[in-house]
Amino acid sequence: MIIYEFDTPEKREKGEKEFVDKTASMNLVSYKTFTKRNILIFYVHGEDLNSNQIPFEKEIQEALESLIEG
Repeated sequence: MIIYEFDTPEKREKGEKEFVDKTASMNLVSYKTFTKRNILIFYVHGEDLNSNQIPFEKEIQEALESLIEG
């Protein structure tokens, strides 16, 4: 799991787009992204991309949703 904190939500969106653009032709391991405000999480899970059962997906999403403005 890799967690990035950007200065603004707009910079987070730009960073996420740049990652997708730069890795589009690469054969990456299975991962899922989670975002909230200026936070971006890359979660490498190794499951099949079409799997409906990604380990800890619900827990990660719940933790991210519980973040409070600091």
